[in-house]
Amino acid sequence: MNPTAPTAPTARAVNDLTPEKHGGETTYTEDELNRFLVSQRWFGGKGRRISHIQVVDELGSPMHGRYSIQVLNVAYGDGNEEYYLLTLLRPDNPEGGNALAEATDEPVFQSEIFECFAKHSPIRLNRGELSFQAENGVSTRRLKPRKLRGEQSNTTIFYGTSYVLKLYRKLSDWPSPEIEMLEFLSKSKRAPSVPGLVGWIRYDPSAAKATPKSAGLLTTYVKNRGDCWSYVVGEVKKAAASNAIQDTLSILSAKLEALGEYTAKLHVALASDSHNPEFTPEPVTEADTRRWISEMSDIKNAMIGELDKSEQPTTVMKPLVKLDEGRFHQNLSWLVKERVSKIRIHGDYHLGQVLVTGKGFTAFDFEGEPARPISYRRSKFCALKDLAGMVRSIQYAASYCSRLWPEYREKLGEWAAASIGLFQEGYRRSLKSSTVKIAPSGREGFYEAAEFFVFEKALYELQYEINNRPDWVGIPLEFIRSHI
Repeated sequence: MNPTAPTAPTARAVNDLTPEKHGGETTYTEDELNRFLVSQRWFGGKGRRISHIQVVDELGSPMHGRYSIQVLNVAYGDGNEEYYLLTLLRPDNPEGGNALAEATDEPVFQSEIFECFAKHSPIRLNRGELSFQAENGVSTRRLKPRKLRGEQSNTTIFYGTSYVLKLYRKLSDWPSPEIEMLEFLSKSKRAPSVPGLVGWIRYDPSAAKATPKSAGLLTTYVKNRGDCWSYVVGEVKKAAASNAIQDTLSILSAKLEALGEYTAKLHVALASDSHNPEFTPEPVTEADTRRWISEMSDIKNAMIGELDKSEQPTTVMKPLVKLDEGRFHQNLSWLVKERVSKIRIHGDYHLGQVLVTGKGFTAFDFEGEPARPISYRRSKFCALKDLAGMVRSIQYAASYCSRLWPEYREKLGEWAAASIGLFQEGYRRSLKSSTVKIAPSGREGFYEAAEFFVFEKALYELQYEINNRPDWVGIPLEFIRSHI
């Protein structure tokens, strides 16, 4: 199985899916498509001005007379554009108008997509095709499909307790970081538990210069007790009801120490190949550290610009204006002095991206931050960037639980501080098995370098909360104030 080597058509140019008219008329108007898109949780263009939407490709005739598939070009007022995959359902009641509905809500459509893997059968569109690859095959027995509800950026369907299909909605150039990462980890003898890569979906445009797009992947199902976020909140809830909070928090701290060990093993595996150029570790340079600090500065300045035009209280603005990101040059100098290597990382690592299993943990969703460009998500970084994501996630969990059970606020704050320390020490301890230096070896260098990435993550969180969850602004803001 080699996802980095697509079959015809050969990719010769990036982003050359030029919208053109083709045989057959599209079923829906641009206004209908616009309304449908902005109503979907997975659509990443909410809040941006859409200048036009055009159907790039679509199914010539509906599957079973009811299901349609379309590839859309969404152009924004700022000159940027994105491609989206739509799976649509024709209404049963045509008198109700041409209202759009989601085909992946239908069990028949869910099963039909899985059958494409089982039969190696492509779905041919007017100007390309969706190809389904599963090199070692999939089970041919009928598996009951179940769609995961409440997702943000993709659509996930479970097939019994055997497979998980992730259908990408925003199409990115082939191959996606997640397909690359799971393919690599599935071959690594050092990798801890991750979902096994079974197959993938690729959109192949027929145009000679067009680049194939990643449209989905199929992985093995991992039996679990939920993700770490749900597990932590659920355990605190049970403890609060039974007044056994202290014992529960101690057990959770031990779990998070073990999570630190798992995280280190994941990074050691990602740093273990010196022959694959996409994964070969590279030394962190001064140019890298300057760029990372510059990117932090860009986030800060963008927020100041946005806040200056908004009605947000000045309590949010003041810490940002006072921040001198130049102070972090000393923190990151440890990476260069100790010849630390940058590697491929998870890229969006937090409690919600790790499953609790009977044997420990399983990280999943290796896409990276969906809002970032694919070039950024495929880049190599210091592994402490992942570490910082989990540190902030533990702090978020404590703050969230404190809102639900304010009588335990002090204990939860103490628990978060202790758990973060145990998580980081578990990580440091397990790094000793690596032949590649992934982080500074001494305590001082390790924690000073990590401080930059934790602060960077808090700034990113603040930007997100300002734009999406104003009631949560206080969580990252409290941390930023205390570290300026």
